[in-house]
Amino acid sequence: MRKVCELGRSILPKSSADEKEFLSAVYKKGTQAKKHRLDVAQFGRSMVEMLGVLAIIGVLSVGGIAGYSKAMLKYKLNKQSEQLHTVMNAISRYYNKLHIIDDSTAGGQTYLIPYLRGLNEIPDEMYIKNNDNQIKDVFGNQYTIYSHDTGYIGMLINFNHSDYSVETCKNMHLTVKTFMHDVAKTMMRIDGTYTQEICGTKECTVGLKCYKDITLNDIDNACRNCIPDKECIYYVMWR
Repeated sequence: MRKVCELGRSILPKSSADEKEFLSAVYKKGTQAKKHRLDVAQFGRSMVEMLGVLAIIGVLSVGGIAGYSKAMLKYKLNKQSEQLHTVMNAISRYYNKLHIIDDSTAGGQTYLIPYLRGLNEIPDEMYIKNNDNQIKDVFGNQYTIYSHDTGYIGMLINFNHSDYSVETCKNMHLTVKTFMHDVAKTMMRIDGTYTQEICGTKECTVGLKCYKDITLNDIDNACRNCIPDKECIYYVMWR
């Protein structure tokens, strides 16, 4: 206890001058501590500011998701065009060898995908497990390729009723247009009703709609009714 008291006496001022100096030092320290607390408090944010930040983050998130969805759709459309182009190129190159007739098949049609697969012309990603007669594209649209006993080669594309049916339909027409010198004609069937035919170069005559003359507006008109709640089928024929 004595030592404590002696320590206290050694700290306390011994004269009036020392007392003034002591009090000045205490005041200075207190002022600095208060200023430090105010500086620290300035790093905080009000509720309004935080709500504003959260609103900005929400807007940016929505914009990011929309941009991502748009980019993914563009990627898938490019992928679909690439897949369809590969398949059509194979049919055009092997057209003379694909007139295979199997009398045991119904409707005069012989499925050709097993033959094209044997030629390694179909991308592996398009095969459907446990289904040798159909393939699918990146949107899930199913393709059937066949030879008919009347002499033509056909490809039937059954749409997958996705939200992008109209976009994929337009994409198919634009891809098929690059093969207009090989393709005889195409047709759309929507809910059992056939729409206007579009002819390739070989069958293009006066009065018919032809791929060499087709416009984006024509393609839009052909595809605008290919919506998810309707059965939509696209036919491509070679002969």
